[in-house]
Amino acid sequence: MSDELEGMATFVAVAEARGFRAAAERLGVTGSAVSQAIRRLEERVGVSLVRRTTRSVRLTEAGERLYAAVRPALEDVRTAVASVGELSAEPRGVVRLLMTPVAESFLSGALLAGFLDAHPHVQLDIVLSDEPRDIVAEGYDAGVRLGEVIDRDMIAVPVSGDLRLVVVGAPSYFSKHPSPRHPRDLAEHACINWHPTAAAPPSRRHRTAGSSPTPRPDATSRWRCRHAC
Repeated sequence: MSDELEGMATFVAVAEARGFRAAAERLGVTGSAVSQAIRRLEERVGVSLVRRTTRSVRLTEAGERLYAAVRPALEDVRTAVASVGELSAEPRGVVRLLMTPVAESFLSGALLAGFLDAHPHVQLDIVLSDEPRDIVAEGYDAGVRLGEVIDRDMIAVPVSGDLRLVVVGAPSYFSKHPSPRHPRDLAEHACINWHPTAAAPPSRRHRTAGSSPTPRPDATSRWRCRHAC
């Protein structure tokens, strides 16, 4: 197919330039390359397309008919290629993002607004979910999730630093129980556990100031929540 398109483009150049040398200069190739391309095209269609003289080149009746049919098609191809090339010059279209509610809470403000300002031809389609989803199979362009729930075969880049977690509780609860001083102390408290699925919770690791990451404590709980927010 590529040889046929090249032959057609060469034929149109010869027809418009009325000469092999002029067509070669227009295409940026040698005159012999133009001559060979026309010869191969004539062999393919089985008829003579051009009539060569010592001073000029004229189309035969078959050549005139082919030129009338091919030239608009080549223009359509050039237009299509040019329009596709514009896409690489400036991002445009719809970007589908799958986010957790936690991620959306700190990305949907200035960060995404700044992205849209920088790319006026881009639209964002955002879906929020804590459930594990296959972003490729479901047609998403990217996903923003907590690091511990990202599939290992996915390419991931950080969009924020480590999340800072704090312990909160009702004053009435802490009046009866000592306040935790370390993540491991949570194992002795009645916590609300986050389980994005019915399966086991993600293997989260905590890090206190100046320490290395430690495994998430097994906090006892009679409460389990599917959503982080």
